[in-house]
Amino acid sequence: MNTIKRIIPVSGMTCASCVSGIEKEVGKMKGVVNVAANLAENTVLIEFEDETTKLSDISKKIKDIGYTPLEDDAQGNNSINHRKNELKQLQKRLIFASILAIPVFIQGMFFHHYHNLAYFSFVLTFVLMIFPGRRFYTSAWRQALKGRSTMDTLVALSTGVAFVFSSFSLLNPSFFIEKGLMPAVYFESSAIIIAFILLGKFLEEKAKTKSALAIHLLMDLQPRQLTVVRNNEEITIGVDEVKLYDRVRIKPSDRIPVDGKVISGQSWVDESMFSGEVLPVKKEKGQEVKAGTQNQQGSLLILAEHTGDDTHLAHIVRIIREAQASKAPIQKLADKISAWFVPVVILLAVITFGLWLAIGGLEHLNHAILSMVSVLIIACPCALGLATPAAIMSGINRAALEGILIKDASNLEMAARINKLFIDKTGTLTFGMPTLTKEEWWTDDQLAFKHVVAAMERLSEHPLSTAIVDFYKDFGQQLEIENFEAIPGMGISGSYQGKRYFIGSNRLLINNNITIDTSKTGTDYGLSEVYFSDESKCLARFLINDPVKPEAKSVVEQLNEFNIEIEILSGDKESAVMRIANECNITAWHSELLPEDKHQIIKESQGKNSITAMVGDGINDAAALAEANVSIAMGHGSDIAMETAGITLMGADLLQIPKAIKISKRTLSIIQQNLFWAFFYNIICLPLAAGLLYPFGGWLLSPMIAGAAMAFSSVSVVSNSLRLKFIKL
Repeated sequence: MNTIKRIIPVSGMTCASCVSGIEKEVGKMKGVVNVAANLAENTVLIEFEDETTKLSDISKKIKDIGYTPLEDDAQGNNSINHRKNELKQLQKRLIFASILAIPVFIQGMFFHHYHNLAYFSFVLTFVLMIFPGRRFYTSAWRQALKGRSTMDTLVALSTGVAFVFSSFSLLNPSFFIEKGLMPAVYFESSAIIIAFILLGKFLEEKAKTKSALAIHLLMDLQPRQLTVVRNNEEITIGVDEVKLYDRVRIKPSDRIPVDGKVISGQSWVDESMFSGEVLPVKKEKGQEVKAGTQNQQGSLLILAEHTGDDTHLAHIVRIIREAQASKAPIQKLADKISAWFVPVVILLAVITFGLWLAIGGLEHLNHAILSMVSVLIIACPCALGLATPAAIMSGINRAALEGILIKDASNLEMAARINKLFIDKTGTLTFGMPTLTKEEWWTDDQLAFKHVVAAMERLSEHPLSTAIVDFYKDFGQQLEIENFEAIPGMGISGSYQGKRYFIGSNRLLINNNITIDTSKTGTDYGLSEVYFSDESKCLARFLINDPVKPEAKSVVEQLNEFNIEIEILSGDKESAVMRIANECNITAWHSELLPEDKHQIIKESQGKNSITAMVGDGINDAAALAEANVSIAMGHGSDIAMETAGITLMGADLLQIPKAIKISKRTLSIIQQNLFWAFFYNIICLPLAAGLLYPFGGWLLSPMIAGAAMAFSSVSVVSNSLRLKFIKL
């Protein structure tokens, strides 16, 4: 049964308790495989069986829990627009609340002895709670009806208790006077608490929206309008109106709106957003272009082959959004604590109130009320809920800006723990643009066999095959090879005119009982060898040079600074692998490996408690990539390698590997900082709010200070996470 992933934007999530509530309830639904609510993104990532569960049923369930699911497109444009509107509404509520709260604060702090002015504060506070603060109370009530509690519950209880107590004192002062107590009002506490929390929420949402917008800058690279040629006329239409196989005119300086193939014209295209290469790439008839890249001087006519949500650019954005919505393993502890956090805080507040009355009686009623309100309001489940996802979102965004595509949060976290890295040779450490430097033939019919070799190699995807095809570009264009077969890790075979031929490593020939007369072969100079044979004898040997990338040595040095051991895994012969290893200063290598050999080496390394990474680009690397703890694929490699990998380098630059690891390490460090301060804040502040220091000098924490501390604790977590945008790599 097929499972599909969908991201549902959700309005109304305020803290970690909301996250755990959604995950618990939606996770119970039949057919739901996995659910991850993300407080920083305001999204829920759902993986479900499409034949068992409908997306509409999941949305209905989220709504029943007490939250608002939003319809969205694959790039999240609707949710971003909704988030912007929410931010505007939050700003209006904050301004309205501040206008009402400031006079209440002034009256309570400086004119509290004017009894009649307290009625003025009563009215303003009531209006503040009914209008800008209404959402706290309605949300808390909805959750209470379902037997759940969230941050809104704490806000509603704390401000509600302070307001009700103050109103009773104002309207019925004789109750306290008869008991020898001075009636007191705390309208300023309720008003300022709500204003502070709205301010904190506004700053938090502003930071979160700014971070969320970063990935949508990628989609802005796709133009909103384009020119198509229909019925020999050029017409301008919206990008959502283009159809498959439309002919699209690309003018100088235009950004390309679709994935397609050039059918006429010639130009240079800037593909740096995908390849990392600064220099533009020449495009002419038959070559592919991608949406989001920018045309330079010439004019092109392209055939639209992928449009809208099906383009390579849209696919990248979709992967990044799913990665941002996913959860890192380090978040598990925070999730477990968050599920019990709010109920425990409410219990602590009740115990605080009871202890004050038990110790001091009614004389300490005011202290009991203030301490209970402070405990309720200073607790911050938001900081716990935001600690990990805010950092993950920032880290994945920063990686994307560097041309590094990280598929999920677990890969981002695990990359920070790598201590052993295995790397493929051809096309990874080397350019993957090999050249045939020498040919040796042991047959009198070279001309005919050159056609066979060229025709067979044109069917191969191996990087070394391009060297032979380029060398024999005028050969074999009309030959049809039958029974073509790619033999992983060894080479290819095929039939022509009833005879079977082989091209590949010496292992391929040995496995097919074909001997190589080594007396005829000269030195190999440490170059790659490719043999050509029929079913009985070896007919030719080709020596191929694939230069090492100039940055390879620097990359090895940087990885060594991270205390990461590096080993080469290659199917090539030992002398060729050793030459590359020496050039890169790599001391360990493995040669003449089959795909299953690479897989086994990584598996054995993991058995020795290594956290392994595999870097590769070919079909032969897919099994090894799947086995490694962290799999890194070069963006120019095969689709299978990129699909298997948890991290894809969108260009061919090896320097992105240490960059990816550095981003991962800094992200993990930020997560650890966020979690530490979130836990430390609550562990320290809750006892202070309860009155722990009162016996040592009569100091009590004001509810207003508690409200400010609570509001800015979550802001500090998000702000700390945003530092990832500015780290030097």
